[in-house]
Amino acid sequence: MNNLESYYLALVVTQLLHSQEEIWTRFENKWPLWKMSRKFFICFEVLFSILIISLYLFKNFPQRELSMLIFNVLMFANGIWHLMWAGIKKQYIPGLITAPIFIIVFLKFYFNLYVK
Repeated sequence: MNNLESYYLALVVTQLLHSQEEIWTRFENKWPLWKMSRKFFICFEVLFSILIISLYLFKNFPQRELSMLIFNVLMFANGIWHLMWAGIKKQYIPGLITAPIFIIVFLKFYFNLYVK
């Protein structure tokens, strides 16, 4: 397993925990951009989880390394977004507990990758 795969896997596990936090704390009721039903949100989370797990498991996935790299960056942005949203609202928002893990893992990945 190379460095990218290792950090990707750490972020996938974090995303799976993050999804559970958002599902159990009713993220769909707080999402500010559009209304969504609980069923839609849970289906999205399940499909997204299948996709990111498949990307890890299937070594011949098209554009696998690029997709992993993009996912890592997006999870960093997701963590920042949750922290900023909570700061603006000055209250807990669904996903806030696991959001800092995205930032920590990504920064370790980034510095490990680019400081060599």
